[in-house]
Amino acid sequence: MYHGTSDKHWAKIRSEGLQPKVKTRTWADDPSATSISPSRASLESTYLTDNLMTAKSAAWTAVRNAKANHEVIVIVQAQPRSAFADEDDVSSALEWQFQKVFGVNPAESARYSTEFWMEYKFAPSSVRHYEDDYVKEVVDHFKKITGIEIDDKAMGILAPVLRSAVWVGIERVLAHFIEKPESSWSKPISAATDFLRNFSKTREEYKGKIDVAQADAEKMLSKIPSVSDAERKWLGVKDKVTRILRKIAWQQDSRVAHNIRIAEPITFSGRNKIIGAVLIFKTGVGMVEGLKVLYGSLPEKFKEDWNKAVGPRDWTSIERQK
Repeated sequence: MYHGTSDKHWAKIRSEGLQPKVKTRTWADDPSATSISPSRASLESTYLTDNLMTAKSAAWTAVRNAKANHEVIVIVQAQPRSAFADEDDVSSALEWQFQKVFGVNPAESARYSTEFWMEYKFAPSSVRHYEDDYVKEVVDHFKKITGIEIDDKAMGILAPVLRSAVWVGIERVLAHFIEKPESSWSKPISAATDFLRNFSKTREEYKGKIDVAQADAEKMLSKIPSVSDAERKWLGVKDKVTRILRKIAWQQDSRVAHNIRIAEPITFSGRNKIIGAVLIFKTGVGMVEGLKVLYGSLPEKFKEDWNKAVGPRDWTSIERQK
């Protein structure tokens, strides 16, 4: 497995290994998060991938963020049973299934999000089928990206978390619309007010349940968390799901995914250990990249991945740091 970083961080890694809790992570925070693009803030873990180009991309980002000079790829021998699925893989399942389930992505409209949320608060049974559909779509997606079989027992653990994810996700969307209403298609307060006015008129079974005279949309929407809290709750859902997937993978003796995170230190010994590290530098000859071994040796798998993804090279002339 590979971890992309920069030369600026290598000295500390060489001394302490890869630590899950660091002061500055590539995605420590994400102020660019929006209603349609959740925060990319990462959990306290070390992220690994079996895709060399994914690791190179992460290394390039690390160089840019740290204003460093060179990309570094750290090669790790990882034990699958100690790993969680990368929450980015989980995010793709959780976020993109909204469109299939709801017919329109709630993240594209404050009105849709508001109406779903209000109906959930006042008549949860009427929206239960959306939760059922969402769970099915997400589980099908997980099976495709991980190959893990989710049986009835596993579903009993996973389904409640996925059901809650529907509403945590919608609250996250609404939090952004409330904080920046000028960026929405329809202001949540207006949508909530209309909903409260129409709900008791259009639903016979709920007539009289809502006193429209006392319905205060602003008060209702005040229950929506702040953007930072909503993003934190959404990240918490992803964390729970990755932990459940790991437990299921253990039981099946299966790997979690191609992109994983490890929440414990990765040093130079133990079940998860660093077995090599290579610095990538520009040679000045066209687009050719040079390699310098910083630690250990380059496994044959790395050479194969490089030849396939970047291009064939002469591996007998690789420079080694003294």
